[in-house]
Amino acid sequence: MGFEAVSENIRGLLSANKIYHIPRFQREFSWEVKNYKEILNDMLYQISVVKEGTPTLKTSQYFLGNMLFLGGKEKGEVAVIDGQQRLTTLTILLAAIRNKLYEIHADNRETAANKQLAKDYADTTQEFLIKRVDGVPKRIIQTSSTYPYFTQTIQDYDTRNPAAKPTTDEEDLLMEAFNFFLEQLSESKLKRLFIKNDSKHHIKYIEKLKVLRDQILQSQVIAIYASEKDQANQIFENINSKGKPLSKVDLIKNYIFTYVEPTSGGGVDEVKDLWKKNAKFLFDSNLTLEEFFLHYWKARFPEDKANANNLYDKFTTRYKSENPRITNELGNFVNEMYRAIFEYEKIIQPNLNKYKKQEHKYEYETLDSIAKFKGIQVRPALLSLYLREKEGNLKVDKKIKHSLLRFLSDFHFVAFGSGVNLRSNKVTEPCTAFSKEITVACSRTDIQNAIQNLKVKLRKLIDKEHFIQEFQRLEFSKSASRLGQSNFPTSYAIKRIAMSMDGRDYDDGNSSIEHIQNESQDEYTKNVGNLIVLETKLNNDLGNKTITNYSQKRVYYAKSQYEMTKEFAKKQKIFANEVAINVRAENLANQFWDIFAEE
Repeated sequence: MGFEAVSENIRGLLSANKIYHIPRFQREFSWEVKNYKEILNDMLYQISVVKEGTPTLKTSQYFLGNMLFLGGKEKGEVAVIDGQQRLTTLTILLAAIRNKLYEIHADNRETAANKQLAKDYADTTQEFLIKRVDGVPKRIIQTSSTYPYFTQTIQDYDTRNPAAKPTTDEEDLLMEAFNFFLEQLSESKLKRLFIKNDSKHHIKYIEKLKVLRDQILQSQVIAIYASEKDQANQIFENINSKGKPLSKVDLIKNYIFTYVEPTSGGGVDEVKDLWKKNAKFLFDSNLTLEEFFLHYWKARFPEDKANANNLYDKFTTRYKSENPRITNELGNFVNEMYRAIFEYEKIIQPNLNKYKKQEHKYEYETLDSIAKFKGIQVRPALLSLYLREKEGNLKVDKKIKHSLLRFLSDFHFVAFGSGVNLRSNKVTEPCTAFSKEITVACSRTDIQNAIQNLKVKLRKLIDKEHFIQEFQRLEFSKSASRLGQSNFPTSYAIKRIAMSMDGRDYDDGNSSIEHIQNESQDEYTKNVGNLIVLETKLNNDLGNKTITNYSQKRVYYAKSQYEMTKEFAKKQKIFANEVAINVRAENLANQFWDIFAEE
């Protein structure tokens, strides 16, 4: 592999006749306070006091890790492959030191000698941020994503525009980092941060700023220069650098934009813009790119058995750098991924406003229930089905799709809402097998068989007796609801039984949960066996009356249109004790199981 690695310090990097360009495929500046606070504290920790004679400050060696550049060591411009976050942070810190030195220069309370010294130090510091090449000022660190904001507010003091406002999330983070350093480098703060015994030595503020600058510039790195993209990419995968670690999706993004060049003509970079749209849409929808990407990969390539650790390897195995069509294939991949995001959002964050037609309400309700039961393992399986359906050549029969979604909704209640607490990883294998069958399906019959196989495998994960036992412990408490505690599993179970008895596809929104015996301090009154479904209007009417016993409520139950409630009022003339509630709880458990087993 052709590359050159040299020991270098920051002074050497920033004073060399070289421009460091942040390429388009790099992630944006993303460091948080904890990351750049650590850099500042590390720098301060390296500084010590030499006590002989007049006390002075002394720097020491500090290793900042590896930095990787695409381009030869002698090149005038190189691309920063690894080290962007650190170089950007050090640039911001140097700029903050420069500003504080210029403030001393402008302070009329300072002596003329101090003012001149501060200006000399500040001017020198500025040369590590902006240098003149043939009389033309050049930014030593160049990025397109934050230009001109980064230059106007941080890099260049002479042409700065303090009124410039950040317009992107990245620029917000840059501003926050700059303001943090400016605050920490105030004279009072720096005195506390600098060194514990500073009060004994009375070292000048201006000298503290200068030695901090010198400590930064003296810090060591291993600078690796690779002349070819493939070399840089391979080295990058193996470097374990300091700072905020890259996720597998960050690595994949870098890989994609290493091989997909900007679209020519008009400066349009369609693939990069599309990737940004992906990230922004997911962020706006409170979804994470990492989770979506992994689930999308599992949906498209279930045979890969991808996980969070091997995702990058799986990606580069499928999209090999030596493939002459890699540019087109990666571009197509980003486009397909973007289209899949909308299907993914539908699965995990269904929006009722997008289900206007009555016949689609069941889809919203079932997906919403799966989401509330935190059905994560099933997401790739559902995405594989939705993506296959999106292709148009294998439209899934509505009844079959309805059956699957309703079953999965019920399964997630049984497995994760009832108290059974099935280990979630048990669901992974059946869902992966389902995705495999869906991706190779050639007919509606193949899809129907895949759905049936999934149901059989998931049912086998549940022990009936365990479920019946746990179901009978379910509770619904109005007081808990007022405290923000979830009654959803119990509400789901009761309404699901009522819907099944009525042959309804979905809850019409007209139902409410009613305690047959009034909820009291007695715990058994909260039990699932003491619950029934009642129309909201009838329940409100009951609430406006002074009702003391079941026989009075029974009159209202007889008016209900719900089969569950009418049948109960007809058959149950007395319902007055804990034993009756427990018996009914067991009956409800068996009813739910029968629904689940037959779906």
